[in-house]
Amino acid sequence: EKRGAWCYGHCPLGFERSGSRCRSMCGAEYPSDSPRMCGRNPAAIAGAVAEMVTDVVRQVVTVTSLVSDLNEKGLHAAGGLTRTMQALVDMGKPFAHPMCPVPAA
Repeated sequence: EKRGAWCYGHCPLGFERSGSRCRSMCGAEYPSDSPRMCGRNPAAIAGAVAEMVTDVVRQVVTVTSLVSDLNEKGLHAAGGLTRTMQALVDMGKPFAHPMCPVPAA
């Protein structure tokens, strides 16, 4: 498919065109659709989004607190750096949901 000066290939089986990208089609096990993900029902999607937002806010507060502690103690607080790194890793955990199954070709 050609759009302006760009050419786009066909989406693989189980995916559909969404603008210039392919997105997973929601199906039997995850029938509820939203702009960013599939879920078992709208409440499950809302719960996942709320968990992601809550966890990110919590970790931002944690990082802010740790940075403040580092500023008070100087940059020699290695333990604070370890906790900061762990907080950043924890920020990504809410986004690690299982991928929707892709139908076999």
